[in-house]
Amino acid sequence: MDRKTNLMLISLIGVVFVSLCTQIPQVPSISGAQNPPSNTTIPQTCSDGTAYGSCSSILPKYCDNGNLISKCSQCGCPETLTCQSDGTCTGMVIGGQ
Repeated sequence: MDRKTNLMLISLIGVVFVSLCTQIPQVPSISGAQNPPSNTTIPQTCSDGTAYGSCSSILPKYCDNGNLISKCSQCGCPETLTCQSDGTCTGMVIGGQ
């Protein structure tokens, strides 16, 4: 083989070697679970299970982007309590609750 053919062959071997070494292998999950499809959205909830942007069953709590905050203006107060401007409920609690 002539020098030009040798250089082309070495270059080709180098390109193949580099392309084989830079491929990212697909590693299977240890648990066997499959990843959800990329178009699947995972529901976002607060620590008590309340969906983002919803009132909790624990009044006056509201799920604000993962944080439970007091928001009686939107969620209301338990019976016998009154909504305050800061979002909390105040008043007399009946039955030790």
